[in-house]
Amino acid sequence: MKSNEYLCRRVALQDVVGAHVAAFNKAKHLKFDTFIISAKTPIQEDDLKELRTNYPSVTFADIVRKYYGTNFEETYKQLGWKMSDDIDRVYISRKAEKLLGFTPSYNFGEHLQALKDKAT
Repeated sequence: MKSNEYLCRRVALQDVVGAHVAAFNKAKHLKFDTFIISAKTPIQEDDLKELRTNYPSVTFADIVRKYYGTNFEETYKQLGWKMSDDIDRVYISRKAEKLLGFTPSYNFGEHLQALKDKAT
């Protein structure tokens, strides 16, 4: 489940620290604001609409396949894992990217590669 969450809401510790440093460096100009910090998601607005209107004929796995091909399926199978059937929320760090100049460095693609290396 934690791996699946890198697609929609999880964040790596190094990115949390990076976001705090970026906020500290912009504090004089921003005064006060609230930001969502999350791994960069490949999921787009159209994907969310598709999931909302066409579930269960379109699944979360279908959306992941769109961006990562079937690579994740083979890796997950080797590990005895499965992709979530649905998602309940997607966090997007776009505001932090725009106002803080912060871009998360860790994402599902990197996580998938680490899992693939672990599985082989």
